[in-house]
Amino acid sequence: STQSTGSIGMITTLLCLHLLFLTVAAQTCTRDIYTSLPPLPSFPSTAYSGAVSPANQYTTNHWSQVAKMIRPTKQIVTTQTNCPHLAANLVDWHNPSIWGGSVPANRSSFSIPQNTSVLISSCSINKSFVFGLVTVPVGSSLIFGDAAITFQANGMNVLGTLAIGSPTCRLRNKITITLYGSRSAQPLPAATTVKGISVQGSIDVHGVEYFPTWTRLAITANAGDSVIFIQDCPNWQPNQTIVITTTELKDTRDWHRNEKAVIQKVYTTTIASTVCAVALTAPLQYRHYGGSEYQAEVALLSRNIVIQGDAFNSEPTDTSPVACTYGTSPSTYPCDNKFLTGFGAHVIVIGSATAGRFSGLELFRVGQTNQLARYPLHFHLLGNITSPNRFFISDCSVHRSYFRCYTIHGSYASSLANGITVTKSTGYDVIGHCFFASEDGNEENHSITYNFAAYVHPIGPFWQTSYGITDNSTFDVYKNPNGAQSFYSQYSDYMRSSANFIRPDDVASAPFYITNGYNIIEGNAASGGWTGFGFPNFPAIVGPSSSNTKVCPKNRPLMSFKGNTAHSTGYWQSHAAGVYLGGNLVASPTGVQTFTAGRFLPARDSCQDPIYGSPNNTKSCPTDQRIWLKFFDTKVFLSNVGLQSWGDRSELIRFEVHDVQLSTNVFGQVWIDQMFVNCRSRNNVTKYQGCNTTQWWTCNPRDYTFWNGYHGFEFYDTAQSHILTNCIFQNCQNSIWSYLTHSDQFTPGLMQATKNISYSQVNMSKIMEPSTKPPPNTVSGRAANWLDVDGTVLPLFPVGTKVNIGSNWAGSEWWRYNSQCVNTQWNWICPMKPGDDRVSLILHWASDAMESGIGPTYCRNGAPYLPCPIGAYITHFNRNETDPYLVALMARVSGPLIAASGGWFIRFPNGTPNVVKFTDMQIEHDSVLHVAIPYPAGTTFDIYAQAPFWCVPPNPPYQSWHPICRHVYRPVASINQVRSSWGDTYFYDSTTQLLHIRIISLDSFTYSFGTNATFNDNAVWTSTSTWNTYFSRGGVSLLVTGSSFFSVVINATSANCQPNCPPMPNVKVPGYNGSPVYGTPPPGVKRVVIDY
Repeated sequence: STQSTGSIGMITTLLCLHLLFLTVAAQTCTRDIYTSLPPLPSFPSTAYSGAVSPANQYTTNHWSQVAKMIRPTKQIVTTQTNCPHLAANLVDWHNPSIWGGSVPANRSSFSIPQNTSVLISSCSINKSFVFGLVTVPVGSSLIFGDAAITFQANGMNVLGTLAIGSPTCRLRNKITITLYGSRSAQPLPAATTVKGISVQGSIDVHGVEYFPTWTRLAITANAGDSVIFIQDCPNWQPNQTIVITTTELKDTRDWHRNEKAVIQKVYTTTIASTVCAVALTAPLQYRHYGGSEYQAEVALLSRNIVIQGDAFNSEPTDTSPVACTYGTSPSTYPCDNKFLTGFGAHVIVIGSATAGRFSGLELFRVGQTNQLARYPLHFHLLGNITSPNRFFISDCSVHRSYFRCYTIHGSYASSLANGITVTKSTGYDVIGHCFFASEDGNEENHSITYNFAAYVHPIGPFWQTSYGITDNSTFDVYKNPNGAQSFYSQYSDYMRSSANFIRPDDVASAPFYITNGYNIIEGNAASGGWTGFGFPNFPAIVGPSSSNTKVCPKNRPLMSFKGNTAHSTGYWQSHAAGVYLGGNLVASPTGVQTFTAGRFLPARDSCQDPIYGSPNNTKSCPTDQRIWLKFFDTKVFLSNVGLQSWGDRSELIRFEVHDVQLSTNVFGQVWIDQMFVNCRSRNNVTKYQGCNTTQWWTCNPRDYTFWNGYHGFEFYDTAQSHILTNCIFQNCQNSIWSYLTHSDQFTPGLMQATKNISYSQVNMSKIMEPSTKPPPNTVSGRAANWLDVDGTVLPLFPVGTKVNIGSNWAGSEWWRYNSQCVNTQWNWICPMKPGDDRVSLILHWASDAMESGIGPTYCRNGAPYLPCPIGAYITHFNRNETDPYLVALMARVSGPLIAASGGWFIRFPNGTPNVVKFTDMQIEHDSVLHVAIPYPAGTTFDIYAQAPFWCVPPNPPYQSWHPICRHVYRPVASINQVRSSWGDTYFYDSTTQLLHIRIISLDSFTYSFGTNATFNDNAVWTSTSTWNTYFSRGGVSLLVTGSSFFSVVINATSANCQPNCPPMPNVKVPGYNGSPVYGTPPPGVKRVVIDY
């Protein structure tokens, strides 16, 4: 019709006019001349005129009690040199001739002209245009001028160069790159260019530096405050956005206390030159603690250069409900099958890239949930980096990320100078690990310094652990065969990777996640997450880098871990911590990954040589290659545990904790020096973490355990060596020292020692307590002990007195060295005299078959308890047998070696077995553990030391190099000869019907007792034949845990001893004549009796 024809003509005319306008606009656009750039952001100079508190109520210079908080040096680039946009031979984007006659149109995909450097000016591109895929080919460059520029596209493929400033030319104008695309528009995984900047050439993005990028409160900010005080004076500007972190324990979507705010202005103050006031455009909603003990962080989110996802298709669509509950418990958790559809922008620097350098960049609405390699800012499979300054990230910001923040993947260097630096950067509101410092496990020689991350959201069924359930309806989960998960358990379920759970270790998402410790990690602050700093066990490199089978990532040492803090974390499991070394991830040959966040064995075995523990060499680390993981100046607050390590060796120097359930739980040989434990601060933490009920006991344990008890330090129950020196405990009203007493299966030897311990504002009636209370009277409870080197644990004796602390569960006599001992509610506290010592061993009295039932049939590890039969009694010489030490089937014996008594008398109530074996000996080289055992007259003996089972002697005739696997003991004529020998003699006294033997440690031997060349076919041991192995730190030495592979065996042959000799009730304890011998008290010491 006529009307229809007219409408078509009008549309045609409008389109022609629009194209004419675009052509004219292109022809009239001129290159920016950059003579009037915005000024550099200024540091505050206007004084705050409002009211302030007295100066002594503010924390300044990031002061901390013992941990030294290190901060970056102020080195701001104030000039512009080597600016790409000022280079010669640039051509203008808006020049149609370089494009063949017309500039790129809206929605078009195109390549930058070959071998051309194209400059974008402020007027070059219509701000409403959204291009398709923009390709920068090899030999070409796309350069942004220092001007207000909006650039929008579906993606960019950078094979040549993308330059937005340079390291020495930081741009000052606002530049925004928005990337478009929806999750459903293509099959997943999508190409790297989909809603991404994919770089195989080089990229430089450098905006204004705001310094520092994050700081801490100087004083508490209360709800309703519109001014906060901070411990630095940054060049932050009006209308920029900051975040103030939570100072609560729980930090999840369903309940948290982080909040963003907008800056009105930053002011100087008269409080201190380093304390500034930040006026906000609106009052705060929540309280953020800033006392002297610790302070909330304040971080800047805004930058002048922004790469972001579009506002239409980036946000996840599966966000409701946020909070879920389980069963009848009123506790809430963020629903684990939500927030899985985020599809933001990403930047990936790939393999052959020649440079990837970023500073002053803000990344917003970024990351693509559960899509591998689609992270906000990602160095991907760069391989061996062989030259310096090619790849770094500095003072950048990631917020509202749907998958991670900053990732180093499959990239390593042979020296720190060539490695990647990630520094002074921030991350906030992040799904999955934020600073993903090592994805495959081969990432080494990188530097992660002065960064901040907060409000990190785990993926998957992380909440199930605290309920003790296994539900695989949404995720591929199966039960841990080593132990059921629960809030209090050491274990958690195994989880497999799947389409909606692409990395199962995201169940333990952390602000900082480090699978290979051989990197610099200094001056960082972590808030939130499953843990603050996660160090999972990777027994082998995984992913695309897994062809390298000569590195065991979990065993790599820490290059440096110093000045880091963590808080509001470790909430989902009682062993989760501010710093967590645990969990395990392995990959199948098809690439399916399996992860558990809980304890896993074999544990970390830190080693100098990277090959040990790797697929190429599964052996444990040799003694001369062992490394201690060293943590310096670490501070943790508001966490279930300060630091949890399931590893073998570590040192914690200047370690500081506040408001945690337990300061540390550490395994292996560990030295803790200058630890400061502040059990409870002045921060009024919200009780029960948002579990909205007046009946707190109906909440999940994760919501109330924090308030129901506190232990300053807990000694473990078996196979450890812990030395604590120069430690302070403050504001503790619950037990300060705790030791595990729940087990009949796992029991303590000589494992712990302390020196120079002090207290302030503590409940002295609860200095030390067992973890359980009898009944039952467990083996671990009877053997519990530790050495207080200078008598400072309890102020009962003069400082400098060597004191043993031993459990009185073992009876009224066992741990009682002398008459000056003090019997408290749970322990004997005893000053030790010259010649007194502590020893430990396992006395095997039952058959191998019966011992194999320890755990499943007898002597269980905790409740519900199983029978744990008693097979022997031990009494000190010169003491009454009425209250002996009870030796159970799990036959650990830890106890005093009392010089005044002389030894141990061992009685077997059912008669002495014809085979008695000693293992796991911990005995000082010069200490004489004289043991007397009843045997009937006429008994003959075959007594020997047996090497481990892998020592196999060849058949005779023996050669000089042949190992000696069994060293036969020889009879001597007196007790004195036994006591003065080096442990390979015995004496049977037919008058008293007692066998006398000296028990020694055998740990010094490697796998045999020498060779025929050195021992001349079972030569007599001398003073140099055996020696001790110690763990020594801080002026304290502990014997290492005794070997279970070396043994001393007594084979008795008698017609009456098959398999046991008859009971011999008439055989008496050596030296006992009716009154126990306790020795004489040291001069000047009065007996003190305390009843707690």
